[in-house]
Parts: sequence; structure tokens; C-alpha cells
Amino acid sequence: FWSEVGETELITRAVAKRMYCMHYLVRARVKDTDVLTIYCSVIRTVLEYACPVWHPGLTQKQSDEIEKIQKRCLKLIYPNLSHNQALAIFGQT
Repeated sequence: FWSEVGETELITRAVAKRMYCMHYLVRARVKDTDVLTIYCSVIRTVLEYACPVWHPGLTQKQSDEIEKIQKRCLKLIYPNLSHNQALAIFGQT
């Protein structure tokens, strides 16, 4: 199975389902801090699971795919902020 579908593709599929739920939380006007907690608990854990093992073997494209997901999540939580501003807020929590 791993040879048919790349590891990062499996990760992105799993995260996409969770992002869909996060989207509904944002639409329901759940507080940003609560949505950020959900992101850290439900999405980021999937993205970082076993990271020390598989990260050194990632290609630049795969690394970019994972980074793209993280950027999309932060944009969903903080739609009016730049990525750097969202990262600054994320780093403070």
C-alpha cells in the first residue's frame, strides 16, 4: 500500500477530513483560541506523528505539501492576518 500512495498523501488525506470539520467550527463562530486548540490537538498531531523518523527522508515537494496544509489551517483560523502574523499569534499560545 505504501508504494501505491506516498506517506505525505496519506497524511494529507487524513488532515483534509479534519480540516473540513475545523471549517465548520470557524463558520459557527467558535472562538479562534478554541479552533486553534482543535488544530493543535486533532490536525497538527497527525502532521507531526513520528516526525523524527520520517522527516529526514522527505523530499522538498513533500515538505512543501505539509507546510501548505499548515498555512491553510492558519488562514482558516485567522483569515484577515498574513501568514507571519498568524504564526506570531500561534507561537504565543
